[in-house]
Amino acid sequence: MIRKNVELEWFFPKTLQKLNRILNISYNKLYVSVYGFSMATPIQKSKFNHKPDTFPDANDFNLVWLKNISRTVKKISKHHSLNLLEFIDVGCGTGISTLYAHKFRFRRIWGFDFQPSFIDQANANRIRRSKYAEVEFHVGDATSICFQDSEPKVLFLFNPFGSTTLRKFLENNHDKLLIGRSFLIVIYDPDLIEELYITPNLHLMTESARYNYSIWRYGK
Repeated sequence: MIRKNVELEWFFPKTLQKLNRILNISYNKLYVSVYGFSMATPIQKSKFNHKPDTFPDANDFNLVWLKNISRTVKKISKHHSLNLLEFIDVGCGTGISTLYAHKFRFRRIWGFDFQPSFIDQANANRIRRSKYAEVEFHVGDATSICFQDSEPKVLFLFNPFGSTTLRKFLENNHDKLLIGRSFLIVIYDPDLIEELYITPNLHLMTESARYNYSIWRYGK
């Protein structure tokens, strides 16, 4: 399959890849330390309150490279005013990525996860700074969440689950996402990317091998 709109980074040297990883992880550690956030370390799904047999394609929790949110949001801002967009962190974990997105002043910012303990921790992280008061966190199952409006959205997905759950989530919300010409940001998940290629009315805007992200949009 030939992909269009691909940034010219496919032959990014391995030595630079290693340096790139170190720099991004260091930024994460600094951000978490400065804000005093908790539960930023990886958690295997076998440790979840809801066991893997309840949500068989759930993935382990890891903190995304936060700079990737900046990189992708900057590209979206060239196509849409951010203050008119709703940012939704799909499978938000302990909420650190959701809180980071607050700096971009979206119209609304919220995240959901099927793990109640993650949402408890996300709210604990949120109340550390008063400026995050408007950020929302909810317990939710992606296979049953249905948006109530067709306002334009940015769906942020960092390896939250497999293609089966993604398909159900997008099918349930297809019409509203299409009307709003919403965006999807997908970080580091080849399986989800292949599913998106066959999702109706969704097209790839750009992707980066260097930073392992892709940006998609509904409509033409």
